[in-house]
Order: sequence, then C-alpha cells, then structure tokens
Amino acid sequence: MIGSIPLSTILGASVQAAGNHVGVVTDAFADEPGEQVMGLEVTGENDRRWFLPWVATTLRDGVAHAASPLVFIPAEQLEFYVERGKRMAEYGADGIVVQPDGRFARRAAGRSAADTAGRT
Repeated sequence: MIGSIPLSTILGASVQAAGNHVGVVTDAFADEPGEQVMGLEVTGENDRRWFLPWVATTLRDGVAHAASPLVFIPAEQLEFYVERGKRMAEYGADGIVVQPDGRFARRAAGRSAADTAGRT
C-alpha cells in the first residue's frame, strides 16, 4: 500500500496468497485503544475464517495480498485479538482511513479512530 486507504475500501476486498484467491476481508481488528490495525479477518468461500496479520499484508489495486499462505491464523485462535482489540466493521468504517503502517488517520484534530467508532 503506497498511501492511506479508507477502511471501507479494505472491508470487502479480495484476498490473495501466492496468486490464488483465498477469500474476502470481512473485518479489521484494531488494537485496544483503536489506534492501529492489528490484522484482517478473512472469510473464504467455504465460510472458514482466518486472521491475516497487518504486517504480512500488502494492499494493491483493491486486493489484499498475503506475504505467504503460511501467515494465516485459524479463526479458532482469534481469542487473543477479540479479547484485546475490537472489530472495526461493527463500528462502521465511514470516514476511517488506514495509513500504510496500520495506524488510523485522525478524522479531526485530537480524535482517534476509537473516538470515531464511538469509543473513547
């Protein structure tokens, strides 16, 4: 990803690994303060879900590319991220922008993505 991208564009994006379609982005997990994306929830055609770490993801041309098929974490092991972070899709993605390093851009001076998502 070269520049900032709206979270609304990331949600629903196709996901590829090693040139193969894996699924679509169905959610983004933010850290507890809501300042940075930890990773993406990917749902495959068979409704199987995985966690794709943000650091192992490149976004190009509206597609999320996994660095390797080996970086996906099964959904059954998502408890750590669910307990410590938050799912951004349930808060709405309108106006939230993600920077290349995973940090959320500020919507207005002094407001974090957590504030934007209704959590202070």
